Order: sequence, then structure tokens, then C-alpha cells
Amino acid sequence: MNTEAPVVEAPVVEVPTNLQPAVPAAPAKPANVAITTEEKLTLREIENEFLKVKIDIDQLTPKLQGAQKKFVATVDALVLKYKIDKTKMQFDGAALEFRSL
Repeated sequence: MNTEAPVVEAPVVEVPTNLQPAVPAAPAKPANVAITTEEKLTLREIENEFLKVKIDIDQLTPKLQGAQKKFVATVDALVLKYKIDKTKMQFDGAALEFRSL
């Protein structure tokens, strides 16, 4: 059995170095995309509504905290009045009564 590969002689082909891609490059995306005046107006109206609600929340937050503090203080006063053991009972705010744990 002959294990030697036969010698093949072929001409040397020169490969061009300035090849162009087969697929043309995609056009560049624009840096900015303009929206219509109506779309801008819609966004401004939504932003304005958001800011109004935020102002309302900011104004109501201190009232909420004050009411919560007053509620807790009243429950604490009732705990003292009725000599409630907080380790055995808790206040049910929905039913407005103390319940066993």
C-alpha cells in the first residue's frame, strides 16, 4: 500500500485585497427623531396632570401623617384605659375592637 500523497502542481492565484462587501451597508440612523406638535402637546398635558397630582399628594401627606399619629395615640390611650396586654391582644382597625392573638 502506497501512503505517499501525489504531488500536485497548480498555478498560484493572487487574492485581491480591496474586496467590497456583497451587501451594501444600511443607511445610518438619524441622531434625532422629531415628533409632531400634537404629540408634544399630548405629552405636555400628561406631564401637567402628573405634576398637579404630585402637588396634591405633597399637600395631603402631612394631613395623612397627622391623622395616623392621632389614631395611634387614641388606640394607645385605649390600651391604657382598658389595661390591654399588647402581647395578648391587638387592635383590629376594621372592626374597631381589641382581639386576642
